[in-house]
Amino acid sequence: MVRFLAECRANLALSLNGTTDEQRGAIMPQTRRWPIGALLGALRDDAASGSGRRYFMEYVLLAGVNDADDDARRLCDLLADLPAHVNLIPHNPFEGSPLRPPDDAQVARFRDLVHGGGVRCLVRWPRGRDIAAACGQLALRRGGSGEAPVADPGSIA
Repeated sequence: MVRFLAECRANLALSLNGTTDEQRGAIMPQTRRWPIGALLGALRDDAASGSGRRYFMEYVLLAGVNDADDDARRLCDLLADLPAHVNLIPHNPFEGSPLRPPDDAQVARFRDLVHGGGVRCLVRWPRGRDIAAACGQLALRRGGSGEAPVADPGSIA
């Protein structure tokens, strides 16, 4: 990411999805080697260099996992001094996954807390859930017979 910031003028989208290293690592195990502090530190350095870049944070909301009021407040604290824009994305459930999206009222509450904390954000409301075509739902199916997707939803235990 540091190399990208140094060599490219494009804006950056970062999948944050958690407000602590423990939470983020449980949701996305591959990110454990990049602590949130190091990632945001690189963005702060880039911003201080006068890049004029805007940083987009992707935050998939998972009911009971990363959608609490405290998560919204920590998100604001993490991004307070960055030119960041948060895309809140309610999780799109798929067969075999124990994860669920928060209800619409909790999504709106989370959005309002983040916005009220001074961080620009919007909700990327899902489209295509009814036909399993929303983001994260598309998967190969065995034999075209409508069997369960050939995907391991993993675990965030």
